Amino acid sequence: MEVSGKRKDSSNTKTMSGSQDDVQLYCQPCQQDGLNVPAHGYCQDCAEHLCDSCYQTHRKPAPCRHHVLLDKSKMPMSQSHNQHDLIEECRWHSGNLIEYFCHQHHAFGCSACITFGHRKHPTSGFIPCISRNCKVDYIPYVCDKYVTCNEYKLLVDSLKTVKENFKKITDGAKTNKKKILENKTTVKDEIKKFHQEVNSMFVQLQELADVLFAEESARIDDIATRFDILLQDTEDLQDSVNTLEKGNKTNALYIISKTSEALVHYYTSTLENTQSNSSVNTFAFQPNLTLKKILLQSETGIGQLHKSYK
Repeated sequence: MEVSGKRKDSSNTKTMSGSQDDVQLYCQPCQQDGLNVPAHGYCQDCAEHLCDSCYQTHRKPAPCRHHVLLDKSKMPMSQSHNQHDLIEECRWHSGNLIEYFCHQHHAFGCSACITFGHRKHPTSGFIPCISRNCKVDYIPYVCDKYVTCNEYKLLVDSLKTVKENFKKITDGAKTNKKKILENKTTVKDEIKKFHQEVNSMFVQLQELADVLFAEESARIDDIATRFDILLQDTEDLQDSVNTLEKGNKTNALYIISKTSEALVHYYTSTLENTQSNSSVNTFAFQPNLTLKKILLQSETGIGQLHKSYK
């Protein structure tokens, strides 16, 4: 298996428990004093491998009293100056930190995963198996170079581009929301205006009806008023004739009769002319059939809303 960036010390190698490769780990505090002492444990808080002596005394100082220590069987199987950045625990090997990345399977793993091999199982995910054909990166040794490579720069640029495009969409959505509200106001105003225009036509028809019926009512009132007067005049003349006739006042009766002939002729002529015009005129509303057909039978009805692409 090709492990990119992984360095081994060929001298003084020591076989670790559960490993098929020789991996030599040293006490990191002792290395600061120039000593290469084999590691027998690991402190998760300090992220350092410890020799047996340092491991036994590590919890005695007050600052280290509550640190989490891993014994030889659980400690990480690799060392690096960047190990403080390795904090994610391997899902298949408890106590081991993720330190490797397999390009072929696009999978992360600990030293045990890489030592024993790995593959993708269709149901259980990645499980240990023997495999020597994968290109594997040792993360602590490749991470510094990675941040300067084109792949990382492309990722950063892509994230920036995606973020900018997402921002454009969200900003555009806010602008479009404002346009929707403005468009709604415009459309409702247009509907209201059209309603007022159509309603104005009905108002005019109602006003015309008021005028026509007022004229007809006035005409009938005028007939009634005039003929009330003629009726009263006729009754008065009839009473006079009857009185003269009963009183046998023939001279006066002759005079009033001759005088009334023209008046009776006027009454008769007026009656004849009025009778032909005294009937009541009735009205009926006849809607515009073309408009009625458009409104009631047309699929568009009184109007419709349609999309306006701008």
